[in-house]
Amino acid sequence: MPPSSRNPDLPALAQELFSSSPAPKTHPTARRIRILFNGVYIADTCPQTNSCGSASSSSSCGQFVWEHPYYPYYYLPWSAFPERPSATDEKNAADQEGRVQWKMLQEVTSTSSHASKNQEATVIDSKRETQGSTNSTSAVIARIWQLSVATQTTNRIIEFVDCDALTGFLRVEFSAVDLWLEEDTPIQIHPKDPFKRIDTLHSLRSVRVSVSLASGARVCVAESPSSVHLYETSLPTRYYIPLSTIDPAILRKSETRSTCPYKGEAEYYDIVLEGGDGGQQVLKDLVWYYRSPLVECAAIAGLACFYNEKVQIEVGGVREVLHEESPFA
Repeated sequence: MPPSSRNPDLPALAQELFSSSPAPKTHPTARRIRILFNGVYIADTCPQTNSCGSASSSSSCGQFVWEHPYYPYYYLPWSAFPERPSATDEKNAADQEGRVQWKMLQEVTSTSSHASKNQEATVIDSKRETQGSTNSTSAVIARIWQLSVATQTTNRIIEFVDCDALTGFLRVEFSAVDLWLEEDTPIQIHPKDPFKRIDTLHSLRSVRVSVSLASGARVCVAESPSSVHLYETSLPTRYYIPLSTIDPAILRKSETRSTCPYKGEAEYYDIVLEGGDGGQQVLKDLVWYYRSPLVECAAIAGLACFYNEKVQIEVGGVREVLHEESPFA
């Protein structure tokens, strides 16, 4: 997946989503979503059973939100947070047992500059704002919240107050909590895109990989009589070949690791080429492989893959032409 900031500026993100045209893509989901934080499920979208044994309203369903084109986030409504602030005390609240405590740190308005990174220092008193000017250009569009469970605290939560389809929903930073669950399955890295698909197909078409030297010359670094083609929506076809078909003299183990919710954890190799002047040309992290991929991509286990965008690939003797726009180009 394309890299993205793990700690975006939350007021700036709220402003961006508010002013985005068209509005961010959203899609409701009936999946039960839960968030675990310091031993407590702080959110649960599953309809609860009332004292009569019947299910309550399903208004707590979450939704997918695409903050960027690459993959979605889960946004959850206030009703999914059972121990939420009361309507009479929005700024500071705790449940009766005192396990979960909320504190409103900042209000983001439609005209505020992308607020200070020190969020607590830029709190706007919402009551004073309401009593003052009624100019709609200064309307509150979002709030930044701090949530604490015992000694563990996060301030990576946005509540959308006035933002079209996001209104009434909360964005909890994925990496700021201990675990996310879809039904009873842990979510790895980020939610999977419901409109994305991955297929793996064995192929007996040959694959030849060439790279360009600094001098302009091109050299073949891998040639395989067969491969596994991995088709992933919106990305170029990836050709996974046996590691033994790559010239072992040019491979250098890299310390880089990356994770993908569809495939698992990837390990990398650099390609090191000898230049004509005796120097070396290092192509960093050009090759990757999955030692133990997830079940849906089990066919690529132990096979190596090159970035199509950075090499020349021939499949069945025909040079590949990339048609998809790739974030890795």
